[in-house]
Amino acid sequence: MRHITILLFLVLAISSCHKKPESTAAMLVTEIAEPAATGATQVPPTKEEYKYDKSGSHEGVNQPLTLSLAKAGYLDAIDKKPDEEPKQTALIKNRVETKEIQKIIKNATVNFQVEKNDSSHDRIARSLSAYEAYFGSDKRSQNSYEIQQIMVIRVPSVNFDKLMDILMKESIYTENKNITADDVTSEFVDIQVRLKSKKEVEKRYMELLSHAQKVSDVLEVENNLRVIREEIESTEGRLKLLKDQVAYSTITLTLTQRVKGETMPEATFGYRLRESVVNGWQGLLSFALTLVSLWPFLLVLSVFIIWIIIRRRKRAQ
Repeated sequence: MRHITILLFLVLAISSCHKKPESTAAMLVTEIAEPAATGATQVPPTKEEYKYDKSGSHEGVNQPLTLSLAKAGYLDAIDKKPDEEPKQTALIKNRVETKEIQKIIKNATVNFQVEKNDSSHDRIARSLSAYEAYFGSDKRSQNSYEIQQIMVIRVPSVNFDKLMDILMKESIYTENKNITADDVTSEFVDIQVRLKSKKEVEKRYMELLSHAQKVSDVLEVENNLRVIREEIESTEGRLKLLKDQVAYSTITLTLTQRVKGETMPEATFGYRLRESVVNGWQGLLSFALTLVSLWPFLLVLSVFIIWIIIRRRKRAQ
């Protein structure tokens, strides 16, 4: 009986030694499930603890653990990449802003011939209102061989090319056409920065003036304040001029109509005789006026001649 009891005890001991231990995966699943059930705070595992790939499995960890981590939301937190959209958006925004602040001054100088100056001028004047343009100046001159119209046209930059196409339709022969586009973006930005800086200096001077107590300090601050305000006004004037030149382009247009000069009639004998008398009289008057203008020299010459005559008479005696 004693031997049977010992034998049964050995069998039970051997059976307990060969029993499989609970897997690591099951233990981890239990640890994850327990906080979720009890409402305790869940601590997400790190990437070093679990290496997750897109196939949905972890290296060295059983599949049940992977599913549990996915349900708990840990895998998404581990594998989520940094959002690069703000950086890309900033780059695009900078490019758009750079394009928007680009400042171009476009001007043109055009000289061409037209068939009839008056007709071309009227058509051009009527077309200006359609493109929000206006005459800065309009001058007309004429001689025996041509009629010339010089116009300075101001047009919004957005309508510059369209108006140029309309103007060139009046040409029968283009003598000169020159279009310039000056990029003043850097100058524009530089003026804005300097203006902002000067206004900040003005603000500091105003603060100093409010705290100044001595008369000498007040006078000194007021003098510096006057100087900085003059610089601000000058800078604002330059900025305003640039804005105007950028917003409105200038077209200097010269229209020329070639005409034949009139032939002078052939001069008759009576006409030529009359012109000769008039020219002779004018010459005589000119000679007389010349002599009058030379009277000091004539007086000196007369005195010299009289002195010579008197001297010769004395010698003769």
